Amino acid sequence: MKKFIIFISLFLGFIYSSSGQFQRDINVSLFAGGYFAQQNVNNQGYWYGVYGEYLPFRTPDHVSFGFCFLLSSSSFKNNITTSMYEGNSNQFGLGFTGGKYWEFFSLRHSAYLGANVMLRKTIDEGEGITWDGQYLMRQEDYIISSELNFNLLKAFAYNKRYFPRTQFKFAFQKALASEKEDYWNGVEIPESVIWDKAGISSEIKLSLIELGYLENRSHIKTFIGYQYFRGDQSHWLIFGPEFSLKRWEMDDWLSLSLFVKQRVGDYEQSLNDTHFGFNLAFTFTNLN
Repeated sequence: MKKFIIFISLFLGFIYSSSGQFQRDINVSLFAGGYFAQQNVNNQGYWYGVYGEYLPFRTPDHVSFGFCFLLSSSSFKNNITTSMYEGNSNQFGLGFTGGKYWEFFSLRHSAYLGANVMLRKTIDEGEGITWDGQYLMRQEDYIISSELNFNLLKAFAYNKRYFPRTQFKFAFQKALASEKEDYWNGVEIPESVIWDKAGISSEIKLSLIELGYLENRSHIKTFIGYQYFRGDQSHWLIFGPEFSLKRWEMDDWLSLSLFVKQRVGDYEQSLNDTHFGFNLAFTFTNLN
């Protein structure tokens, strides 16, 4: 049951992005999303939060750098016939972000390479109930996380509407310090095992076509990604479509993605091996 905490935590690494806004000094994104298991609608969760950047420093060769922050909250529950578990997680992060923009990366493309490094504090709380008792837990972690994001933009080719953008993302996180306490029927468990939140994720996102003319545009995209969680040694594929709205020569100001998350590899099958979900992101600073 604890794996859903790290699932949501690492999934946020795909939502906030250090490098999607290209040449803007201030970027603020609001996001929210949710998921449910394929065969058990009582297994479900949601998240919401805000990610922001301030890049006051810029060099003549289009290198920008500055600061970033993250505030987020998530919750989930897992009910089966013999037990129930509910948990929530809150996190706050500060860090550094930067990137470089190439107007003439190739004969047909411009490009942007960006990255961030953040120190995040997370607080996870959960309650489990079975026929013979109650389980309570609280875990605090200081996590180092980083994301690398490369964007290839079709800028000079004929028929720029088709395959106008390709994105590559890689993210990882690792706990630097952790504390945990848990109780069974009100009695503290003396040898509490800390849940390892280390994990990695990667993603490729392809914009298939750009629709619209003049100021307002939209992109239809598809993506596929991979996630690994050290806590339970699980491997996942995540894939689906995305639809976004944008202004001309700006990044997306609104995006909606739908995803399927499927566990892969060697594992013991359960009702939680397939998830369906969505994510909504609103970057109001891209409306100007």
